[in-house]
Parts: sequence; structure tokens; C-alpha cells
Amino acid sequence: MSLILRRIGHDVDHVDSVAAGIARAAQRPDVVILDIMLPDGDGIDVLAAIRAKNPSTRVVVTTGLSDPDRLAAVSALQPDLVLVKPIDVNQLLDILK
Repeated sequence: MSLILRRIGHDVDHVDSVAAGIARAAQRPDVVILDIMLPDGDGIDVLAAIRAKNPSTRVVVTTGLSDPDRLAAVSALQPDLVLVKPIDVNQLLDILK
């Protein structure tokens, strides 16, 4: 996804942990594309931190989850968009306009 976004002209910072995601989100990026399943924890924690500190930050959640309780937890934090894997890149690009 980073490669696609870079090729079409977007600046992309890639982080791969909960702590790095929270730290980067504190710098108020234009958009956060957030996977719920992170190697060291739960992306829902990152989303909660973003909403607590910067509620206007646009957040696109990507997930392969189908558990209704987990999806409800994501929805409760009001991401701007939830993309279920496999991701339709056009949906993602629409929110980046």
C-alpha cells in the first residue's frame, strides 16, 4: 500500500508497531491508514489514542477481521472508513482526495 501511495505522489511514513503508531499520530498527519492487527498489539489502541488526542485526524482502518465484537469496537471509535481486506484501492484513494 505504501508503494502505491508513493507512486501516485503521496508522502508516506510507515510504522509497524503500536508505540510507533501512537507517536507518529501525535504529529498530526493528514490521514492515518491503520491496520488493526499489528505485530506487537492491537491497532484499536492506536485508534483510541488518535481519537483521544486528535479527533479530527482522518483514519482509515484496514482489517481482515470478521469478529462482530471487534468490528463493533472499531466502529465505536468512529474511523472515517473501514476497508475489509482485500482492499479496494479506489475506495482508499477516494478518501485521500
